[in-house]
Amino acid sequence: MSAPDFLAIGHLTIDLVARRRQLGGAALYAALAASRLGMQTALVTSGAPAELILLSRFPLSVASQPAAQTTTFRNAYKDQSRRQRLLARAAPIVPANIPVQWAVARIVYLAPVAGELGPELLHLFPASLRGIGMQGWMRSWDEHGKIHGIPLPAAGAELTAAAVAFVSAEDLDGAVDLIDRYACHTPCLVVTRGAEGADLYLNGQKHTSPAFSATSVDPTGAGDVFAAAFLVQLSQGADPLVAARFANCAASFVVERRGLAGVPTLDQIQSRLHA
Repeated sequence: MSAPDFLAIGHLTIDLVARRRQLGGAALYAALAASRLGMQTALVTSGAPAELILLSRFPLSVASQPAAQTTTFRNAYKDQSRRQRLLARAAPIVPANIPVQWAVARIVYLAPVAGELGPELLHLFPASLRGIGMQGWMRSWDEHGKIHGIPLPAAGAELTAAAVAFVSAEDLDGAVDLIDRYACHTPCLVVTRGAEGADLYLNGQKHTSPAFSATSVDPTGAGDVFAAAFLVQLSQGADPLVAARFANCAASFVVERRGLAGVPTLDQIQSRLHA
């Protein structure tokens, strides 16, 4: 592939949920969503060869950094909250891992899950619509792999270089004061709230976009599908509030099925939007 329409960057993961082992990762969810929306899509990732080979089943161009192990999380959900442990971590992703011809991708989504990306990556894409998933920069873990939240510096390079920043209310962990601080440093901050929809802060002004009704089976990946759908819509000229409604609709499909099986097609989204 030459320059993709949509480039996602971040670790492939193994997600252990209850007794299930499923392929995942924020970047993979976003990449698959963009592909199903008609984008020529590329993924830059790292993981063990046994998992990397599984990416061949998806319609994605992949540049991978082989690692001794694939980033692995144990996830437990209760009342829409998630507890996680990090059991293994793949290699960092650095500028040298990005194919030169992909530097002019129309949309770039940086989606770290375990601090694997440095903010310098954003500066490789000056002409792209640049989005970031903040989650992977807002985590630390102890020697047992227990995940702890940490605030991202409001004036950090990740925020100031992004056109759109995405963060979940869960990642903020009740620190609502961070929202105003973050919103001051990016043109568009999106706070996803699960079944409550999403709040958009456009140049600091708050707007709310309600969720679509869905029966939640597995919320993994919903925020990243939201992000991909939102960025694709923006790149096609949609108003941010229109893009948010479309993205909420896309995310509603993800929670209804387990793992990547819930990532919807464009036809599915349009049908639900107009129902």
